[in-house]
Amino acid sequence: FLGMKPASRRSIDVDSLVKATKLLRSSMNTTAGETISEDDESVEAAILHKPVISKPFKTSSETIWSCPRSLKPVNERCKDFAFEKTKANPSDKQHSAATNLQAVYLKKLLEEKEKEIKSLQNQLHKANNENVKLIQELEGYRGKNYDEMYKENMTNKDYLNRVCRENILLRGQIRKQGNRVLQRLGEKDVEEKQNLEKTERLRMTKSAKPRLC
Repeated sequence: FLGMKPASRRSIDVDSLVKATKLLRSSMNTTAGETISEDDESVEAAILHKPVISKPFKTSSETIWSCPRSLKPVNERCKDFAFEKTKANPSDKQHSAATNLQAVYLKKLLEEKEKEIKSLQNQLHKANNENVKLIQELEGYRGKNYDEMYKENMTNKDYLNRVCRENILLRGQIRKQGNRVLQRLGEKDVEEKQNLEKTERLRMTKSAKPRLC
């Protein structure tokens, strides 16, 4: 099995396994009312050995693979390999020289780009630190006329809210004037109010007249 040491593999006893299967078959043929004997329990215990991995996704010292010997550093391990050098052809000299110059040029470009990136990172760090300092200063900042300015801002805020409400009312009135249906409804409301006032006046006059005996 993968992930197991050779010493941790369990050997299987074939004879005991055959005997155990025979005993299990004989016990299964018996009636359901009979109780399981102690021999059957010992057979089941012999078959059901404790596995190396007791639970899924659970590792132990036996299941973890370990290298048989300590590894050398990379520099020392590279020395063990012998690389064969290719023979240089005279026709490839010009091509190899051009590629070498191009590689040197690209290397210099990469170095310059890395320097630019580092300078940009430093500038960003400085700007971030300055912003943090300014935020900390502004959190507890209160000038000379802070209270007066705060009151003025509150009054201006109330004034703006009142003006907004008035503008909304005026806008609604302008829309009513342009809408004939709303005008008719408004006229009906006025007529109803006038009729109610007339009926109240008549009722008051009738109640004020003296009753004849």
